[in-house]
Amino acid sequence: MQKFNTASGFAPIFISLFCVALVLVGSARFCSPPHVDEGTEAHIFQLLMAVQVPIALFFIFTRGRKPSGQIVPVLALQVFAWGVAAAAAQLLT
Repeated sequence: MQKFNTASGFAPIFISLFCVALVLVGSARFCSPPHVDEGTEAHIFQLLMAVQVPIALFFIFTRGRKPSGQIVPVLALQVFAWGVAAAAAQLLT
């Protein structure tokens, strides 16, 4: 698990956690009436979710030269965090 010391290793995980927090705050604040426009939070969420893909690819290409057993847990955690953020957005909005 020494791969977390690189920014490209932990950045997608923190971005996903920030996206989950963004969804929770947005749904708590706007839970009463449905909105016509998505709002600023939704646009920030979409941009942050999209920016995680190039960061993860950069992590794969720069750290992927090492044995794959070392980067697989980090990639699995990145994918899991991305899925949690996407599921939170789907369920709470």
